[in-house]
Amino acid sequence: MAGFFLFIDGQFDKARECFLQVKTINKDLASLDAKHIPNALWRLESACNVGYMAFAPEEKKHLKGKNRLICSYAELNYLLEKFETARYFYRQMLESPKSDDPEKALALIGIACCGKRSKESEKMLNDAVNLGARTPLAGNAMICLASYYHADAKTSGEAVKLFTRYLSLFPEGRYRDKALFRLGYECEVKGRENEALEYLAKLKGESADSGYASCLEKIINDKGRITE
Repeated sequence: MAGFFLFIDGQFDKARECFLQVKTINKDLASLDAKHIPNALWRLESACNVGYMAFAPEEKKHLKGKNRLICSYAELNYLLEKFETARYFYRQMLESPKSDDPEKALALIGIACCGKRSKESEKMLNDAVNLGARTPLAGNAMICLASYYHADAKTSGEAVKLFTRYLSLFPEGRYRDKALFRLGYECEVKGRENEALEYLAKLKGESADSGYASCLEKIINDKGRITE
């Protein structure tokens, strides 16, 4: 908790020091760390490296009053995989009469991401897209929903529409590379090689070190096709 309060105060280096001290008194976490197995401390350390937990600063700029603290505490519990607790606090934001539409959109995304895919979570993300309007929160919800759809061959067409819509509304958005990768992958598995290569070129052109570019290139090459 000391690390948490340092984190929300923007003292990320000091927060990292506190978080990493936990493994000196927690044998289970120390064991996971020694075996290089992903764990809660890895996630907290990564959050310190980038300066946010679940929602990026531009997605949280609409938060006001106590919702700033409530959201941060919900994010902490999400990273610790205490999903029930995280959902409880996100729901507090959602049900507060003082929360405006963007705050409700963030809360809906948080609740949906704390559970498994379901019709209810899909509705929450659709509602978040509408409540978020043209803010980055709408883009976040759009990408989450598109990822749901892309995991099912029956709804992959809806996923393509959402990824394409995201790139149209947020051409330089946080999830740009993810959307380009998914669209390129979809073209590749459907046998549309030239279109897949176009998406690869866009990924490599803007983000030379993008992991998405490397992954898409490997997928294309594994089928015996050569990329330039």
